[in-house]
Amino acid sequence: GKTWAYSVEIDDGPVSTFTVSLPLLADFHFTDAPPGVSGGKQLPFVGGAAVFPLRVNTGSTAYLETAQLQKLEQAGWAVLNHGYNHSGYGWAPEGALPPAQLREELFWSQVVLAAERESKRSPTHFVYPNGYMAYQPYLKEFGLVSGSRVAGKKATLENLMDLDRNYLDESVWSKPGDPLSGLPRMP
Repeated sequence: GKTWAYSVEIDDGPVSTFTVSLPLLADFHFTDAPPGVSGGKQLPFVGGAAVFPLRVNTGSTAYLETAQLQKLEQAGWAVLNHGYNHSGYGWAPEGALPPAQLREELFWSQVVLAAERESKRSPTHFVYPNGYMAYQPYLKEFGLVSGSRVAGKKATLENLMDLDRNYLDESVWSKPGDPLSGLPRMP
């Protein structure tokens, strides 16, 4: 009867995904045994790096480089598409993108991210830049089978193109003293 799951997405491809999050989360494990069943294979806790290719391999020490993306993948992390240029704003009309630009963003981000990955495969999950949902109708065209966004209405598991995200590090998304605000609780 479980209808939810937790995942960790590190937004915008900062190098701290590799230098901080990877080693920190690798210290935590879970098993593949069903709930209430002992045993199972110990697996490291991993996450997803939401990157936009415009910032990969720029020589900046602030953003992930190809070798770091590949090492994240080798450790079991996912590389998530976050748009080529992180374009679009759902709250500002002047930030609206025409369909041709949305498709161009998706096309080039998938091409470049496939080239940067050791597997040479495009990501299958999309993280909506700035929560900008106008990308949604075009995701399947580019092999993206799911998408996550910030805030808004609750998604259902029938619509994997529209999954909720919560920020655990920004007060606007959490109640003081409750970093898991808005996330489902175990009964």
